[in-house]
Amino acid sequence: MTCFVDSGPHASGGHDAGFSGRLQDLTLCRNARVQLRKKGGRGMVLRIEGVSGKLPALHRWREWAGFTLRAFLGRKILLRIVLACFSARFFPRRFLVRYVRYPGVLAEVEDILRRVRSIRGWSREWARAATARTERAQAALETGAHLTAFEHELAAALYFHGASSTLCTGGQARHDNMALADAAFARAMLLAGSQSAGCLLGIADAIRLEIFWGASSFGGWLLLPFSAEQGPPAATVVIPGGADSGKEEYVHYARHFLLRGLAVLVMNDPGVGETAGRLPLAPDGAALFDAVRAALAGTSDGMYARKMFWLGASLGGWKVMQVAVSRTRADGLAGVVSISGPYRPERYFGRLVFAIHEMIRFALGGARRSEIRRLLARCSLDGALARVSVPAMIVVGGKEKIIPASDGIAMYTDTGSPDKTLLYLPDSDHVCMDAVDLVLPEIADWMLRYCPGTRDDREGA
Repeated sequence: MTCFVDSGPHASGGHDAGFSGRLQDLTLCRNARVQLRKKGGRGMVLRIEGVSGKLPALHRWREWAGFTLRAFLGRKILLRIVLACFSARFFPRRFLVRYVRYPGVLAEVEDILRRVRSIRGWSREWARAATARTERAQAALETGAHLTAFEHELAAALYFHGASSTLCTGGQARHDNMALADAAFARAMLLAGSQSAGCLLGIADAIRLEIFWGASSFGGWLLLPFSAEQGPPAATVVIPGGADSGKEEYVHYARHFLLRGLAVLVMNDPGVGETAGRLPLAPDGAALFDAVRAALAGTSDGMYARKMFWLGASLGGWKVMQVAVSRTRADGLAGVVSISGPYRPERYFGRLVFAIHEMIRFALGGARRSEIRRLLARCSLDGALARVSVPAMIVVGGKEKIIPASDGIAMYTDTGSPDKTLLYLPDSDHVCMDAVDLVLPEIADWMLRYCPGTRDDREGA
């Protein structure tokens, strides 16, 4: 079931298309109207209109107890015992969706998990599969099969990324695999741009950008839709990295935006991927926005910098809300989307599993836990979200295991923008990974409503 809470000026329309079945009007609270529709017989879509709409009911004590229990059971020593006895195949498949989505292969991932019998084995087995894909890409290139080579390189980038995430939370192995992931991704993007191999993902061209950050810089890839041949994209969707997610994963998010005529910038910003070895995480939304805008302004007469939506998942959701606090529509910020972004992490950081602690520590350049706590308190969004003035969409999974769902609900409640939307999936986990291809089309259509001249804008007029 998907629950929409929309308090913006477009609340009366925008989600009606595509839904069929009998409409029931229920009253859950004053000034709120709930519309219940069947969608293809596969469940219910619940939409609440009105600022005073009733928010999802959460059991705070159960949420707290669950996080405390997982922090205990997720200790490294217990994980080592379980891996030695059962291998990594015990991992719930809903957490591994990002690896089996195209061009990943379920049978390949199952084989990798079966071979993982230790924490160190995680990185080794993912890297082995990635290397095999790289070799197949080279063989495909020798025969002139550019599309096949593109798919193998993209899979290699995804698997090298897997080798540097989840259980591989630090050390030289993580740096090495991140560099290999970046190289495989670059080869895939070059094929997409020069040989039109990215058509299956909606990529007409891929442009490498250098984004300057102080005395240094980091890279990003601007992906252009095929519709750009008829005219400039309606807007650019900027996707920063998360704690262990980067461009190698988010390029798959891009498909939904590219097919709707939006350009997409994916990047491993400071603290993410191969950039983390040189530039630690710097939670400064204003500086990150200005650096990206300057890089986009240097391409095609600056058309890609005129209207930007920022979308982030997990730690990336925290970054985009920091952007929204400090920048407005006058700066070119059209709206923000936070998927499972932390709002007040300083309140529950201690109850998270060891892997999350080590990921944040790695992103910050090896900071101690006490230093991380002080940084989180200093950069908390608590009390700052009232300054958000751009349209905002907050996406929350009801079965969150990393960011408490109550934190996401509070983020929506405290966001000051009069045009805000809550997308709540009661049966989904962190970053709605198991339902991301259900969520992303809704997000893309929501963005198009703020782009004058697009099809969705004309229909809503």
